Amino acid sequence: MTDSMIGLIGVLVGASITWWMTSQFEKRRNAVTLYAEFSTPDMEACRDEALRTLRNNYQSPNPLSFQDMFEQQVNPKDLVAVSRIVHFWEKTWYLSRSNYTDSRLTKEFLRHYFESHYQKYLIDFALLCDKRDDATYQRWVIAVRNLANLWGIAHISRAKKNPIQN
Repeated sequence: MTDSMIGLIGVLVGASITWWMTSQFEKRRNAVTLYAEFSTPDMEACRDEALRTLRNNYQSPNPLSFQDMFEQQVNPKDLVAVSRIVHFWEKTWYLSRSNYTDSRLTKEFLRHYFESHYQKYLIDFALLCDKRDDATYQRWVIAVRNLANLWGIAHISRAKKNPIQN
């Protein structure tokens, strides 16, 4: 091998290591960014509002699906809360699936929150939306179920018991 070939191999190896290290850093940074977004006081208030809204919705005689909420123009504050939380979990799934986050760190940061949300109110809301919403309004349902599968969370509906409770 000539010196130029050895030099070229060295450059390629160095570039590959640099790319890999940068990629790993970006994935960890994205996981931390998701957690930081989830942990803001504004998002915490939103999570509480979404739980209250979905609990009240499910306990009503005619619960609304996600699409119904939009079409019937429910209280904007309630709609925003529900929308933010379901779209946060949808985004978490898509970033995880696309390998844009460090999967171990993202799961470590967020799994226990997601499991609580999923089992307390998202699974039953998803079942309702499955039955009544158009495909456009069901993207979050698919993403949330996939995230539950990825993180090993059971799909147990509480609908026959007392759904959407604290």
